[in-house]
Amino acid sequence: MKIALLIFLIMPTLAFSQYQVQFQEISFVQALQKSSVTHKPVFFMGYASWCEHCKYMKEQVFTDSAVAGFLNQHFVSFKIDMEKGEGIALAKKLAVKSLPTLIFLDSSGNTLYRIVGEWKKDDFLIQAKNALTPELQLPYLRKQYESDKSNPEKCYPYIRALRRGNMDVQQVADEYFLTQSDSQLLSEINWKILANGEFDITSHPFKFLIAHQKEFAAITSPERVERKLLGTVAEVLSPLITNKDSLKYFELKSAAVAIRDYKIDSLLFTMDITLMESTGNWSGYQKVTSESVTKYLWQDYVQLKNICDQYLKHITDLKALIAATEWASRTVQLHEDYGTWLLCSRLYLKAGKKPEAFQMAQKAKNTAVKNGWSTDEADVLLKQTQ
Repeated sequence: MKIALLIFLIMPTLAFSQYQVQFQEISFVQALQKSSVTHKPVFFMGYASWCEHCKYMKEQVFTDSAVAGFLNQHFVSFKIDMEKGEGIALAKKLAVKSLPTLIFLDSSGNTLYRIVGEWKKDDFLIQAKNALTPELQLPYLRKQYESDKSNPEKCYPYIRALRRGNMDVQQVADEYFLTQSDSQLLSEINWKILANGEFDITSHPFKFLIAHQKEFAAITSPERVERKLLGTVAEVLSPLITNKDSLKYFELKSAAVAIRDYKIDSLLFTMDITLMESTGNWSGYQKVTSESVTKYLWQDYVQLKNICDQYLKHITDLKALIAATEWASRTVQLHEDYGTWLLCSRLYLKAGKKPEAFQMAQKAKNTAVKNGWSTDEADVLLKQTQ
């Protein structure tokens, strides 16, 4: 009777353990030690508490019976918060740039296979099985590439594997393209290497891509070429904006301007004003917006409204303010609401256009009355415009 009861109590626990990955509460070193003893490679998940993609993987993928069964059978699994304790140093050691980062390692700590981001159950299971396939592992692919750095059929798989794990590919691309003449670049395999490995917008291969967009479009498609150019510019310049590195940003921006593409120029304009807002460069902000708002943002209510708000707070030049009242009027055309009426009224008032400011304040008040809201802000503006 006692034995039967014990089995009854144990069975749910055993069954439950098969439906989730058994992440062990161990350190990185301990995981490698256990890997050496058990002769199983390590599966590591780097995550953060705020990361929704990490949460999805933990709750939707690592609780799947097929995924859990495979990982529990073949790997020593552990996970660490990259922003706490050991995770902070480990993030640097493993060059974790995005979350979740999922790494398969041997017992010596060498990366065998690496992926990042959110994956569906079946797709992740394929990746986990690939991690056990020697010919798909990074050490093998690196060895193949290094045996003949001029061979695109050996370079491309290695670059793809690095890119999949959000690892540095630029050095490999630089080495490879030094072996290629311009006439060799215009091929399908070299387009793939360019698309996945070239992220230096000042390099010769990237400039060659810019100069030969039509030829590459015939090899792949115009959409893919444009997407590559746009994505690379964003990937290169965005960190400089985050770090408020104006000097480096404007140095590299000149290479992006040379692409001469409307979507890229529009992106650069948005990046310009974002950087200038964050650094408080309001003279530069005034110059750039005065030149390009109508060209790039005439249909964008949110951005136009934000620029008008920045002019209200930071710009004092009367000529620029008068120009901004036209943008404010455009925001009303795109979307009439209480906040927009108030913003327009304040901007007109700052530009010295009291009649127009009065009209906008009155419309704001009418909207408030119609919706049963307070009219206090509109009333203040109405008094100021009389």
